[in-house]
Amino acid sequence: MLSLVLDTIPSGVYWKDSSLKIAGLNTRFAKDIGLPPEQVIGKSDHDIYHNRKQAALISSLDQWVLETQKARLSENGLYHMNDGRDRHIEISRLPIENSAQNPIGVLGVYSDVTERIEAQENLRKHHRLLSSIYSTQLRYFAHASKAEIFGSLLDEIIAVTDSEYGFIGEVRYTPGGQVFLRTFAITDISWSEETQKLYKGRAEEGFEFFNLDTLFGYTLKNAETVISNQPDQDPRAGGLPHGHPPLKAYLGTPLMKGDELIGMIGLANRAGGYQDELVDFLRPMLTTCSNLITALQNDAAIEFAQHQLLSAKNAAETASQAKTEFLSRMSHELRTPMNAILGFTRLLEDQVSGNDEASEFVSEIDKAGQHLMSLINEVLDLERIESGRVELDIVTVDLIRLIDECCKVIEPAAQRYGITLINSVDATAHVAVKADEVRLRQVLLNLISNGIKYNRTKGRVEVAIELLDGQCHLHISDTGVGINQQQQAHLFESFNRLHAEGSDIEGTGMGLVISKRLTEMMQGQLDFSSQEGVGSRFSIVLSLVDGTSFLSEKAVGYLKGNAANIKKVLFAAKEASVGECCPELEPELVAQDVYFVSSAMSFLEHALQNSYQLLVLDEKIDDIPLEELVDYLAEADVLEHTNLVVLSKSSWLKDTLGHDGIKLHIHGNHVGPLIADALSES
Repeated sequence: MLSLVLDTIPSGVYWKDSSLKIAGLNTRFAKDIGLPPEQVIGKSDHDIYHNRKQAALISSLDQWVLETQKARLSENGLYHMNDGRDRHIEISRLPIENSAQNPIGVLGVYSDVTERIEAQENLRKHHRLLSSIYSTQLRYFAHASKAEIFGSLLDEIIAVTDSEYGFIGEVRYTPGGQVFLRTFAITDISWSEETQKLYKGRAEEGFEFFNLDTLFGYTLKNAETVISNQPDQDPRAGGLPHGHPPLKAYLGTPLMKGDELIGMIGLANRAGGYQDELVDFLRPMLTTCSNLITALQNDAAIEFAQHQLLSAKNAAETASQAKTEFLSRMSHELRTPMNAILGFTRLLEDQVSGNDEASEFVSEIDKAGQHLMSLINEVLDLERIESGRVELDIVTVDLIRLIDECCKVIEPAAQRYGITLINSVDATAHVAVKADEVRLRQVLLNLISNGIKYNRTKGRVEVAIELLDGQCHLHISDTGVGINQQQQAHLFESFNRLHAEGSDIEGTGMGLVISKRLTEMMQGQLDFSSQEGVGSRFSIVLSLVDGTSFLSEKAVGYLKGNAANIKKVLFAAKEASVGECCPELEPELVAQDVYFVSSAMSFLEHALQNSYQLLVLDEKIDDIPLEELVDYLAEADVLEHTNLVVLSKSSWLKDTLGHDGIKLHIHGNHVGPLIADALSES
């Protein structure tokens, strides 16, 4: 019975006597050895293993267990099987004792974990590939040189493919239309003093290759991938110069922009050769490389155009426009493969559920992808700010409400980090500032988030306001590690995370830069003070509206309470009161519980999260298109039980908002029956 059980398990099992001769085994062990069981019984390791070093190692490990009577559990190693394969084996060795507890032998139980190890290695390579793409984009956006960008990229590609050497180059054409290759980066494989001198003199500028009767020339002529694992017998090869290092395997991949060949990558001497699966694995990297070459070609075209322009202003505008077009294209080109990577990561999560180690690797891939997507969005946001394409909607903002909303949104993050978030603002105060509510919310959330992320364990983040000389100082203080004097000089530099790059703290180094620019665009300023080892305080300084007076949702003239005759109304307008926005509407709402917001985003959030008997929206609120806002409300079934009244100056909207729950009011018309009907129907 025991023999039958042992023969059915997937693991290999053997046991030896005190002389370390095989005393028993299961069928899996016999299969791995490649011998029938009867030829293994009574034999030593040297008798059954072809590899003498491995036989000696196994024998010495079993001898140690026998002599010390101590087990060796779950040890991993690379074993050379008798059939010539190398397999990763996880093995446990245990001493066998008799009733008198004297050692009489050794039991070995092992499993082949090669597939698991290879899966882990593939996940590691995917993670490295994503990190390489991220680092390459950073170097480009930081305006590194072409040699630095492509040199680092080539090193990463060689490492991730286990190749020996390679090159990255762009396609050029002679005046006569002859195609040739100019390198951006090439491995130093110089084999003589003459070639060393040549490499040092031309590597940074780039080598030019015109001979197309070669393996890489085939790619240049046909824009096709070339895989040659026996180059010396490949008719496409043109031979090698005397002294050139041996070429054992070759991969040439074209870099395309649409249907146009713009460059290529060549790799050589990967152990085991190259396969189509490797090319598919490299596809995101190839796309990144194509985008970089396109970007550099655009940059070169911009530089050429600048020299042709007589006016420096026109040259700067042309360059800015080209950069904007490039970033928009890069956004699409990068988001498409990134979304694919993130999508497949979701699929991988299901495939590896239950395998903690593999799940951790998938989680790292997802984290790197999300980080890169965040970086792309923030770079584009900063570019729009710097190019003046961000239009702010400056309105009167209820700062007390905004602070309360932001603290509630970010409180879960503070709890995850073990940080105490303190809102020291008086909830009964009325403080109003002139700002773009959406952008001010973005700045405030970023500063509070930084205070949480860069804090110490069990630290605190406090939000407070101070009114001085007609200005509101909104302070965000933390008990973090602080910023030293040297780092403070670089605090508002793009991509500079002040040596936090190697930490596990998420971030792109763009948030403070964007926050500072946005605050300045709102006619404010972003100040800070910090002491190393104590903490930091960031202050948003904005002008107050009419001192500290603000007509909030608690304003006199509007009732609060839960009486049956009092209805809850959500009102969105740029003005600070119903009377200022729509005078004829004020008598109808004076006895209702009215909550004011000044943006479509806030209007949507409150409508989805709270229950109202009436929604009123002025068409001048346009940070979200009206049709899109209505679609959101309809999809969430809000309009099934609550009427929406849209305030407009004309009747043209009547035909475009085709929903039974929407009513249109034209400014200046009698509004009593409309509001009464809307409240009764909700």
